[in-house]
Amino acid sequence: SLPYHIDYSSTNVKNFVSEYRALFKSEPNAYSFQGYDLGAFFLKALNDYGKNFEDYLEEIEGSMLQSDLKFKKPTPESGFINQSTRKITYRPDYSIETGSFR
Repeated sequence: SLPYHIDYSSTNVKNFVSEYRALFKSEPNAYSFQGYDLGAFFLKALNDYGKNFEDYLEEIEGSMLQSDLKFKKPTPESGFINQSTRKITYRPDYSIETGSFR
């Protein structure tokens, strides 16, 4: 299991890489993907639920470009923890299968 994995065969990833190259004239790195994923996730939550989106954060799931997000608040006094991870299987033929533990 890995918290982050970029599937470069994904159409969404290909589109992101193409647009990133055109805009910044360089290759995206792991932080580029992470910034995009977190921005897209939280801006959508803000748009959908308004400034009190935190009240709904445990109901929102996101399969992003590099990571999956599913937040849980273990206790009322604690902060949120991302409980999602990606299942990566490396095959004998050097192919990679991605999945989820959900």
